[in-house]
Formats: sequence, structure tokens, C-alpha cells
Amino acid sequence: MDNQVIVTPEQLDREWLNRVLTRSGELKEGAIREFRVRPLRSDNSSVVILELDYSEDARGERPASLLLKLCGGEHSPDFGPSEVYYYTRDYVGLADAPLVKCYDAAYSQEQRRYHLLLQDLTATHATNWDNVAAGAYNLPVAGGLAVLHAHWWGAERLQEMPDSPLPSPTKIQKYLDYNLTGYDSLLVGAGGEFEQTELEMANQILTHHPARMLARATDPRGFTLVHGDTNPGNILSPLSGQGRTYLLDRQPFDWSLTTWLGVSDLAYLLVLWLEPDLRRKLELKVLQHYHQGLLAQGIRDYSWEQLREDYKLVVAQCIYVPTEWCIDEKERTNRRWLWTMQLRRVLQAVEDWGF
Repeated sequence: MDNQVIVTPEQLDREWLNRVLTRSGELKEGAIREFRVRPLRSDNSSVVILELDYSEDARGERPASLLLKLCGGEHSPDFGPSEVYYYTRDYVGLADAPLVKCYDAAYSQEQRRYHLLLQDLTATHATNWDNVAAGAYNLPVAGGLAVLHAHWWGAERLQEMPDSPLPSPTKIQKYLDYNLTGYDSLLVGAGGEFEQTELEMANQILTHHPARMLARATDPRGFTLVHGDTNPGNILSPLSGQGRTYLLDRQPFDWSLTTWLGVSDLAYLLVLWLEPDLRRKLELKVLQHYHQGLLAQGIRDYSWEQLREDYKLVVAQCIYVPTEWCIDEKERTNRRWLWTMQLRRVLQAVEDWGF
């Protein structure tokens, strides 16, 4: 079953699990005696915990449990291999990378499916949907992003990435064209909830921001391989408050910008998910922590002034998240509570930073 994508937990057997743990160095001697499958709730994938029992002669780290994530299929988003590369290629050997340990992964282009066998941290870590109001996770996320971004920083380094080159005008235009499909529906749908001045500001951003993105792309300073979806559910924090924070689920769509300004991950983190008062309180601290993290990683070609100017651009770029929600009529209706909240937050952030 090696190199074969796992579609269902029923495909698993002890022989395959033993090979995986032996290959990864977690099992030095002995074997898995039996395992049990426990499903977890997940929106865009199938996730199960594998609880493992070992033979008495087993030696090594012998993890008591593993997390198996299965993505793809008829009713799943059409994701490519990015998340498999995230764990198995893009940051291999990078010290202090905020990534969960991956024991095995495979992607099938024909099936548009993949699986990930990951370290199970459910006993010690949790996502941050319940911690957004405090916002304490933002600083460690900024530090982790600095480590990831520095690894692929700049034009010369990105040329080594086989499938994520510098963002071309064509790629940026594809991103813009897709997200602007929801432009009219957003402005019409927001009409009953927003003041006329707010709608005019949204219209100004959506009219003029695309040209500013394309103009910024002519200068590669600040470009890197980005995560693209730093929402609280993709951030795994220690329950005790002590220990490493992890970034999960890099799953771009075919229209997504996989390489872009690193600070776009911070804008997504801060603008879309924090109440404006909390964002204003944390924003400069988080940006400074990120910049200091870049400096600590040896990045010297990106000034604090340039970071602030780029942040201003990507704050306004956050408006393409609510426009995307408005492309599909069902999502526009069912997620109205979300996209209207995000649109209001974007407009408030743009007012704070200027446009």
C-alpha cells in the first residue's frame, strides 16, 4: 500500500502501520499488536484517530495514537497536492518549523485525493475558535510565519520552487478575476446592512485595488511561499499555554496565490478574525514580532517601513474573502453572518490604515 492514497480507514492494516512507523524511526523493535479507529468531526475532510497497542518487545518512541486525514472525493473541495508538499517537501529539514510531524502522505492526481498520517496532538493542543476574543495565539503565529516565510524568501529562492514561482501578472489576474466574480453580489447583498459611505468605500477598494496589486508585483521584495488561510481553526495552540504553536491545513485552490507578500498571512490572521478593538491593540506588536523574526532568520532586505506599506496593501486585499463568499448563491445566503462581519472588519481596517 506504500505510495497508494488511502481513501478509507478500512484500507489500513497492521503491516502498513508497522512499515510506516519503522521507516520514520518511531518503532525500533517489535510491532503494533492492534489498533482502533476513532472518528473526529471535520468539515472538508475525513479525520480519524488511530489508537495503537504495541507488542511487549516494542522499542522506540511508539506513539500511542496517530491522526489520519483523508481529503478528496466527490463531495470535497478540489484540492491539489499542496498540503502533502507542506509536510513532506517544502519545509523538510527546517529547524523550528511550526508543523506537526508527518509520518506518511500520498497524493493522487487522477483521483484528486490525498492522505496524511500525522502526529496526534489532540490531548495537548486545540484550535483557536474558542480563543479568538483573547487573541493570545497571534504572537506565536507571527513567529512561526517568520520561520516559514524566511525559508522561501525572495525571487532567487522562489525560483527553486518547482510549482510556486514568483506571482506573475497572469496568476494575479486569475486570482482577481475569480474573487471579483462576487463583486456585484456583495455590494447588492450588503445594501441593507451597510451605510452608503461604507458601500462607497467597498466600491473604491474593489475598483482600484487590483491595479495596485499588479503594480506591487513588479517588485519581488517581501515575496515568499504563503500559507493563505491563517484562520483560528488552522492554528493549533498548547492547552497549557506553554509549548509550540502549529500551523495546519495549507490547502489553496487553483486560483489562489501560493506565492505573494508574506504579510498577507498576517493581514488574514488579524483583519478578518479579530474584533477591531482587539486588532488595533495587537496589530503593531504582531507585525513587529514578525519583522524581528525575519531579521533573526537572516532576512535583511525588508525594512520595517516597507513591511508597513505592504501591510496597508494586503489589509485592503482582505476584501476578496467576502467577495469570494458571495460568488455562490447558497454560500452567500448561508454564510451571510460571516461575510458581512468580515466586510465590516475590512472596511474598518482600511479606514485605520488608509487606501
